[in-house]
Amino acid sequence: MSTGNRPAPSSDDEGASCWICLEEGPDENGQPLARDCSCRGNSGFAHLTCTVNCTEHLCCSVARNDSGKFINAWTNCPNCHQRYENELAIDLVVKAKLFVERKYPGDLWYLSHASYLKLRSLSIKKGNKDNAVQTANELLSLVEQMEKARKNLRKFRKALLYFQVTAYESIALFAEMTNTKESLMDAVEHHTKARDTYKKIGIPTDVVHAEANITGAKYKLNGDNGLTAEDLLKDCQEYYNESLEETGEESSVTLSSLIRLAEALKGAKRGIESERMLVKLAVVARRVHGDTHVFTHDVEKTLERYKKRYVFIKGEQGKRFQALRYVDGEDKCVVQGPITKPRNIEEEKTFTVHIDEFRPALGSLVICHGLKGSESHLNGKIGEMRSRMTGAQQYRVYFEDKNLEPCLVGPKNVRILFELPPSEF
Repeated sequence: MSTGNRPAPSSDDEGASCWICLEEGPDENGQPLARDCSCRGNSGFAHLTCTVNCTEHLCCSVARNDSGKFINAWTNCPNCHQRYENELAIDLVVKAKLFVERKYPGDLWYLSHASYLKLRSLSIKKGNKDNAVQTANELLSLVEQMEKARKNLRKFRKALLYFQVTAYESIALFAEMTNTKESLMDAVEHHTKARDTYKKIGIPTDVVHAEANITGAKYKLNGDNGLTAEDLLKDCQEYYNESLEETGEESSVTLSSLIRLAEALKGAKRGIESERMLVKLAVVARRVHGDTHVFTHDVEKTLERYKKRYVFIKGEQGKRFQALRYVDGEDKCVVQGPITKPRNIEEEKTFTVHIDEFRPALGSLVICHGLKGSESHLNGKIGEMRSRMTGAQQYRVYFEDKNLEPCLVGPKNVRILFELPPSEF
């Protein structure tokens, strides 16, 4: 039984058949062919019942201490070896739990696997905060019970550590999403527990990843009174470098670390580098995972969000508006807003404002315009507004061309750059 609506079928479904039973169309219960992995063309489609039967048969032959093989059987496509996503991933987790309860009733070892799989699926559906945190705590409890029993624990130790670290990271993730002082303190605590557990496992890349998570949570908690955006950027850059060296440029770990790095660049008001990185990442994601894969969608949505430009209008204190385009020879700009949290576009108004009546938000991508004298060579140069001079209507612009020194520029001498041209560097 499906847990939700599946994505609309793609054109690849035409003429496809189940790779297990070789039958076309729905199964005897009316369930359609499903594929939520990185397979292409007509490959990879299967009935849920066929996938479950095949996976159960495989798991019955897996050695008790081979956690990786047991888990991957339920989470990864055996054809493309990429993770199942969306509703199919959740459906399979439900079936895995039923299988464990039927085949290994009361067995803490296999029950912990079922909880681990359930927790991973709930992380896909970010709205399931309470359920995910409850499942994470249940998993930690199962691990604690096994540690107290101390029966043949040594050969299972690494798997138990992975269960613990997944639970810690899930609790931290949802705590950060809550975004209160108390929840962010909780996030720092559980990211720290995750880091210490990764040290026990002994994988340097994961330790660096956890350190970056700690830095990010502390930055949200302390803001300018503690860690800076540059601290977070440094950690994310280090994590990306480690991932690239250890797993290669097209591994899921490296690709995910690139999204984090792009987010950190954006936070440090380095929007040009961030956008260019996401454009390249979208190309790689389509090549590795395909156009319809959830990772590709995440990259494209992040890029779409970062391409939005924002302004502040005189007389609208503290209110932010989205800039849409210039009109009348760039003397005026069409804007939409004011923007609220959460955003309600239906209540926003769209109108035109003169360039003298608004200023671009810090971090905006701009192109210099109308500069004279010793600064005329900067006209047409692309940069980003990283800071504002206190008490003066000037902004410090950092240029994409690293041969150019940052320059103080007035609001009349910059225009918002709505679309980055191809890089010259």
